[in-house]
Amino acid sequence: MFKDKNLKVEFFSSHPYLNEIPECRPAPLSKFLPEWWSKFRPNDLGIKKTIKDCPSFPEMFSSAYVVPMWADTTITVDENGNGYADVANNEFSWTFHHPDQFLNFAPKNIKEKVSVILKPDCPWHIITPKGYSTYQAGSFYHFNENFDIMSGIIRTDIHHEINQQVLVTSKPGTFTIKRGDPFAVYFPFKRDKFSLETRAANDDDWKKFQIAKTWLFTKFSGGYVEMVKHYDGK
Repeated sequence: MFKDKNLKVEFFSSHPYLNEIPECRPAPLSKFLPEWWSKFRPNDLGIKKTIKDCPSFPEMFSSAYVVPMWADTTITVDENGNGYADVANNEFSWTFHHPDQFLNFAPKNIKEKVSVILKPDCPWHIITPKGYSTYQAGSFYHFNENFDIMSGIIRTDIHHEINQQVLVTSKPGTFTIKRGDPFAVYFPFKRDKFSLETRAANDDDWKKFQIAKTWLFTKFSGGYVEMVKHYDGK
């Protein structure tokens, strides 16, 4: 992700042997593409481009890392809205996130959707270079119907803990997150302050827009990736 080869994002585990299990190691988001992603094909109506050709997706998949679930974990939600986590290895704990910490103050549509919030004691930690933070998000494009991860930003150059707030969206019952399943997604980025300007487009803006558009739409697919490689000098 970083052009400077000296820049490195590090994930280290507080559990001494977790890194020995390949499916438990954090890995690029591109290694966790959902199954439905591979099914896109040009259709009989002549539609040759799909969301796989949208610029935002290849950029996202190549710029983020996934922390997979570190142990088989069964989440139970009872009729009263209480939630519990049963983990295959009791060395990995989860705690209850009290509704007064967030849920009781959330909009009505969130209260109706979320049964309970739980928080694991995540065994993985992140270190980024000085001046770099990390954006936390859920594994959105897996469209998990049972849970989501609350978004946030952590200054992982000075604070390395990433205990996720898990929004349990399933109805009363149980579901299992298996070891190795994609759990939370992390985007390292450099902290910069920007000033804001809004204006009408000028001739130079239109030229830049048309150049980029030409790169994209003179190929059936892969135009955006080719353009990025060109301007990155690869």
